[in-house]
Amino acid sequence: MKRSTKISLAVTSFLLVYTIMCRLDVPVEVLSIMYLLSPFVVIWMALVVLKDNSSPVKELEKNEEWGYQDKNKNSLHTF
Repeated sequence: MKRSTKISLAVTSFLLVYTIMCRLDVPVEVLSIMYLLSPFVVIWMALVVLKDNSSPVKELEKNEEWGYQDKNKNSLHTF
């Protein structure tokens, strides 16, 4: 399993536990700490996912402004 996938699962679990703990009889101090940490945890996850280069990415050809690797460019509709 890729590092970015593991971190995404960990952060999702962290936020799920936080949400469940909000409904339980958990001390406010614990919830406050988790609440204050949550933006940093999500930003860290986003940076790890964006910097992940384990999957090969095809460079765009000359005169191509954008592209999808999972679609044939001739089958895309232009408006």
